[in-house]
Amino acid sequence: MLVPLHFVPLHTPGLGQMFMGIERYEPGKEIVVVADTGAVYTGGAAWMMCLWALENGRPWALRLAKAGLVGVVKRFCLLVSSNRLRLSAALGLATPRALGEIIHNTAAPTCPGARCEVTRAG
Repeated sequence: MLVPLHFVPLHTPGLGQMFMGIERYEPGKEIVVVADTGAVYTGGAAWMMCLWALENGRPWALRLAKAGLVGVVKRFCLLVSSNRLRLSAALGLATPRALGEIIHNTAAPTCPGARCEVTRAG
């Protein structure tokens, strides 16, 4: 890990006092990242910051940013986590364009409960 990460569960007592105004970012609906500087990231930017903080994730964060794919980083993270073994070989050889096609051809995740599922689009 290049940047220390501290995960705070949504239902932590005193969350609102730790992070004043956090509720306006709807943390129950989407990941929220608060940097040590106080900067707040949500959606794709939050997922990008999580990738960027990890030693193995930073090259992917930089690659996705250069490819103009910041808007689909959440899909990328869910795609990789749910298909790690199947995608490992393909992603190692994929060009930014091919990577974008893989992400765009994957349906948005559905998260009816505590577990998200990703299915192929089409």
